[in-house]
Order: sequence, then C-alpha cells, then structure tokens
Amino acid sequence: MNDVSAMIPTQAMKIEKVKEHIGAIVTGIDLAQPIDAATQKKLYDTVVENVVLVIRGQEHLTPGQLQAAGEMFGELMEDQNRRYLVDRLPLISVLDNRHFDSKGQPAKVGANATWHTDHTNQELPPKFTILYAVAVPDKGGATSVCNARAAYEALPDDLKRKIAGAKTENTLISSARMATGNPDIVKAQRETTKPPTVHPLVRTHPETGTKAVWFHKSKTETVTGMSPEETQDFLQDLTDQITQPQFCYAHEYKKGDLLIIDDRASLHKAGFDYDHARVVRLVLARTAYVSYRIGNKVYWTRHRVTLKKGETVITDGRMTARSRCANRVEEVPQQATSESEPPAAKFEQPIHPATGTAVATPPVPFESALLNRPSVPGMGPALPLSLVDPFGEGTWTPISPGPLPGVCGVGKNKNGSNPGIPPGKKGKGNPCSNGGGSGGGGAVPEPGTWLLVASGLAAMYWKTRHRFVRT
Repeated sequence: MNDVSAMIPTQAMKIEKVKEHIGAIVTGIDLAQPIDAATQKKLYDTVVENVVLVIRGQEHLTPGQLQAAGEMFGELMEDQNRRYLVDRLPLISVLDNRHFDSKGQPAKVGANATWHTDHTNQELPPKFTILYAVAVPDKGGATSVCNARAAYEALPDDLKRKIAGAKTENTLISSARMATGNPDIVKAQRETTKPPTVHPLVRTHPETGTKAVWFHKSKTETVTGMSPEETQDFLQDLTDQITQPQFCYAHEYKKGDLLIIDDRASLHKAGFDYDHARVVRLVLARTAYVSYRIGNKVYWTRHRVTLKKGETVITDGRMTARSRCANRVEEVPQQATSESEPPAAKFEQPIHPATGTAVATPPVPFESALLNRPSVPGMGPALPLSLVDPFGEGTWTPISPGPLPGVCGVGKNKNGSNPGIPPGKKGKGNPCSNGGGSGGGGAVPEPGTWLLVASGLAAMYWKTRHRFVRT
C-alpha cells in the first residue's frame, strides 16, 4: 500500500452480520478507489471472524481493479488450472458453466461437486478464496460456505479423538472418483510423477489458534488407515455431520458481488441448481430425435436428425431447441410419440413470424427461464417470448408467461448432468420426473401451447368483432 492510499479517509462502510456462526455483508465501499489502511484491516478481520464476507455493489470493477482488491488480503497465487485465465492477468481465473473439457463435455458437472477447501494438493494452499460475480443466473447457483471451525467444536468427543491425528493424502483427483471425473484432470493425475501432498485432517488456524476440519473430498486419495473407497465414504459421513444448517450460509449472487472465504476455517460448495438460457455450440456431432408443432400441440417423433459439429442450440439445461428452426431435440426417444409425422423437410424449415404461430427469432418457446436471455453474438438481439399482434401490423407484443408444471425437457445422462444435448448411449426413457407427457398420439403440451391458444382466441375475437361491425 502506498502513502497516498494510506492518507485517504475511511469510506462510509457498513457491515451487517448474516448468521450467528457465519457470514457478513459489506456495503458503502468502492473497491475501485484506494482503500485506507484502517478499512483494509477491518475487512480482513471481518473475513477471519465470520469465515465468509460479501462486498456488495462492485459491478463496475475492471479486471485490474479486481486484482488490486484481492491483493489487499495477501499475495495472490496462480490457479493450478491454467486453461481459463483472464487475458494479461494470469492471477485471475474464469469460472463459467459454459466451459468444456477436451472431449466436448461440460468441464464442471453438478454430480461431481463436493464440499471442499481449495488446492489441498498444494504444499502451500491458499488462505482465502475470492469469487467475483460477473454474470449470474436468473435463479440458483449459490455458493454455500460452512464454518468448519464452529462445526468442529460441535462434533462428538469420540469423533474428535478419532480424527485428531489423522492425515490426508491429496492429489489432483482421487482414484476412487476417476470414473466420473473431468477427463483432463484424470489424465493429468495419471501422468504426474508428483507424490501425494500430506496435510492434517484437522487444521489449526494460524491467526486465531482455533481448529477446523479441513479437506477436499474429490482430491483426498486416503485418510490415515483407509482405502480410497473407504476414504470417500468416511469423508461423506464427516461432511454430513459438519454441514449443519446453523453453520452454513448459501450466498445467492447479485452481479458485482465480491465473495471472500477464509479457506483455513471453512468448506464451500458450488451450486448447480441454476436456470439460465444460453446458446451452446456443439463441438461434436450428435444424433437427436425431434419434435414438431401442429396447432397448439407439440408432437415427439421417431425422426432422427444429425446435429452437426458447430451447430448452435438454445438451452436452459433442461429444454433444448435447434436455434435455426426451433424444433425441440432430445438424444433419447420419448415414450409419448406421434402416430404420424410430417415430411422430413418440415423439420428443417425455420419458423417465421408471418405464420402467426411463432415466437421471436431465434425461437425459444420454453419455460420462463428462457425469457430475457443475454444477447448472443451472431444471432441477433435477445427478445422475450412474444406473440404476433394482429392489431399492430405484425409488431411484437412481449408477454411473460409463468413456468408450467409437467413439461417434458431434455433427458439426463447417468450422472445427472445435462449439458443441453447430453452425451451417452441411446435408449428408452422418460426424462419427466413427474411422469409428464401424454399417450394417444404423443401430444406433449409446452409453454408455447398457451401462447398459441391466446393468439388464437385473440384472432377469433378480432374476426368476430370485424364481421359484427360490417353487418
């Protein structure tokens, strides 16, 4: 810190505690401006005391200002994953649900998410983790943090004695988790010659002297005296005892939030319960079954199309449509299919507003999670679901229908992930958890159905009124 920043007075900062054991929220501070020494110390002490600190209202920060803000809490270290870094600022990594591994699958999978502290396979792991919200989902996607210090104090005495001298051997990924792990991480672990890094299972905080359970389940090869498989079961049981609600805080992000976690006294976990429409460009060709619309119904078919490498699809993670023609696609055949299908050429025809039954291009006639998606480069502006207005010479009238229950979406693969067009073997199945979908012709209503019904009723009223006036 230079002399100039040391002379700037403390800003009008306000700190509000979230829960008894964990969490504090800071407002009234601008991290783009120089921060005086007293404020820096107050922020640091608040993180240590409350385990996790949220600084609101920082959406205007540049990457350079973000790095400078992080440096207030100590020397920054490089992320061991070097694939997703900010240009010219290699100390800042990018976390994005749109990242893919070398095989074209999502780099982060919800089924692989575990409670953990960061970089336990390093000799000198970080003391803080700092997360900055650049883009946030419509809902969900929280980061959950557990006060492992308070949770350790609440453990039964016999369990404390059992883990008191235990050691963990840490690698890039446990051999017991390789079958479902990110293939790039698995490959790196198999090729490394570095021996496992050993750490105590119970860590003493260097500043407070308190103890906390400290581990990364996915990276822990063994706990003293246990096999890799026994280790995973033991750590899951230990996690269940530690992550009690009174010790945990799930932070739902707002854009511009800066989240700071004291890794020496906590475990944290990423949330995968978000809905957010996005365009996915396929890196591998896929064969998919398609649906089509007649009137106010959507019909699943046994017609298969090849989604070419490089083709784009619109998805919210559960429902997926081809961006060029709005056909819903599913990699596994549906139980409810139509008894008759249109000509194959129909499946390739784009939907145009002139038909009176379409939505804005690119078409996204799905749940409300697909409303107001961000604009997509090369695909035009992001429009909400709309109807053609018969009174306004074809202009668009935005509407906002709510999500409907019992709507079939894209099926899930074996590990429960869903990257839009899921990988895996073809097979029969019904992706609707509530048994949705109908037989007898395979008509499957979707939210777009209600849009079409509304437009039909409006058109009928207009025509009836027009005839009445003329007579």
